[in-house]
Amino acid sequence: MNILDNAVKFTDAKLGIISVSLSVIPNLIGDPGHGRVLDSRLRGNDKRGDGNEAILLSISDNGSGISKDHLARLFDRHFQSRTKTGSAGLGLYLCQKIVKNHSGTIEIKSEINKETCVIVTLPSD
Repeated sequence: MNILDNAVKFTDAKLGIISVSLSVIPNLIGDPGHGRVLDSRLRGNDKRGDGNEAILLSISDNGSGISKDHLARLFDRHFQSRTKTGSAGLGLYLCQKIVKNHSGTIEIKSEINKETCVIVTLPSD
């Protein structure tokens, strides 16, 4: 929920768009591209290396974006881009730990003043 809360917090209330999608990505070995339509930003992250199905959660917005310097540190324990929020800087650190403990991946892509996309991929088994 921290990821969605941040999307709401940093997206313009009048002009902002927040998108949440959940997809099951089937085993497509031997039949690449069949039956799937994915945002081009997600290509390369749409199947697991072992060929099993995966569940992909994508949260994106057209908010203020995240600087490259901050992107590199987002999953660091206690990292905060703003010190006045009153948070402990553990949200994304803990998200990453939980996702990794479930054999998944979490990735954040962002462009300043354009968009941010958080992609979580988890095995479906």
